[in-house]
Amino acid sequence: MTELEKKQANCPFCHYDGSRMDNESLWGGKLIQGIDDFDAMAINLSKCQLVSTNALHAFSVKNCPMCGRKLGEDE
Repeated sequence: MTELEKKQANCPFCHYDGSRMDNESLWGGKLIQGIDDFDAMAINLSKCQLVSTNALHAFSVKNCPMCGRKLGEDE
């Protein structure tokens, strides 16, 4: 396994451990801080979106902005 594959397999931003059964479990495990004008963003795995924490903004993404893994693959 390459370093990139290890990074993508263990990325806390686009994987979750399934231990939580609420809406937060659909999002990446960590908030992404300091993106442009937003205090924090998270990855909505079910919709492949980058979403502001106040849920007022959502942007479609194909890849995790933190590790580059293509979303929708082996969540």
